[in-house]
Amino acid sequence: MITECRNVILDSIRESSHAGLLLSEQDILASVMMPQAESDGQIRESEAKDILHEIIRSHEDIQVISDRMECGYYYSTLAMTHAYARLLILKKENVLDLMVSITREHAATYARPVPITVFQQAPFELSEDEISFCTDQMTELQGYEDMDQITTSIGTRFLYSRQYLDVGHAMMLAEWEDVGQSANP
Repeated sequence: MITECRNVILDSIRESSHAGLLLSEQDILASVMMPQAESDGQIRESEAKDILHEIIRSHEDIQVISDRMECGYYYSTLAMTHAYARLLILKKENVLDLMVSITREHAATYARPVPITVFQQAPFELSEDEISFCTDQMTELQGYEDMDQITTSIGTRFLYSRQYLDVGHAMMLAEWEDVGQSANP
């Protein structure tokens, strides 16, 4: 029974990662436990937790990442990077912070603004309404004073952080990405 449980947990984490999903500890435990099944030969919660912790120790590809509430989410590095897992956690917790984090990271690390349309694509998959709500919140809430938007000559909106880019540099980079690159093969 324990070997079967171990295999179910390991397979479910790896399959979820391959599908681009994190698996919560709660979901893992629910998949291998039955309520009051101790007498039926089923795995108890404490045994399932021990098996999960043993899997983490014995399989280098199985990793855990925690959200702000310290809830653990599991993934396999055979199919998912830590950065991607972090994005999924941010998306689950707070879409506004996700957009701001990505925008600041791109401005600081790559010295470039982010086209807003990026947030409609995987792994973000945000709707236009969610994006509009977030960009509105950036101008209204404290802690986001560095966030700003620019629009290129063909109407594409970009986000950038004034902490890392000034408006002229951000505009030049956005214009080059949106218009200049395709016009200059």
